[in-house]
Amino acid sequence: DASSLISLSRDQRARIAEDTLNKIKAGWYCLHGGSRINLADDITFCKDNSVLYTEDDLQNTTKITLNVDETATTSSTTATCACAKTEVRHCTTLQAAQALVAEMGEDRVGVLNFASAKNPGGGFLRGSNAQEESLARSSSLYLALTQARLFNEYYGYNRRGKKGIYSHRMIYSPRVTIFK
Repeated sequence: DASSLISLSRDQRARIAEDTLNKIKAGWYCLHGGSRINLADDITFCKDNSVLYTEDDLQNTTKITLNVDETATTSSTTATCACAKTEVRHCTTLQAAQALVAEMGEDRVGVLNFASAKNPGGGFLRGSNAQEESLARSSSLYLALTQARLFNEYYGYNRRGKKGIYSHRMIYSPRVTIFK
């Protein structure tokens, strides 16, 4: 529930972030009943198939389509979605994603992360609380964003900019696992 996180202190949210990192680094976690949930396969897939798109790449829709299709599963989403539907909902990104999974009958949905251009996960390690921080605290997203091959060309590039204007670069990370 989004309201429960709002009432948490910055220190409490930072401890949740630390717990999330421990679980994604281990590649698994246990449910309250003791069942072990494996995260390793999806984490590896996400890291191996995350793609940086530069401004030039974004002009080449063929490249974008090929990369997305190559990392897609057998889900019918890429084959049948010919149009987009826009809705405004009063809920968190995670709640909206969960609702879309239920409503569409698909096990995967895409989420646009309004990300920090200079810090992977935004300030989630320090307990900040915005959209990207919520996603990073709840999922395997942070490991995908912090790998060296993407870090330098995305975060490093934006950090080197001196005009205060960020780039139009973006990172596509497939199969980010939400587990909290």
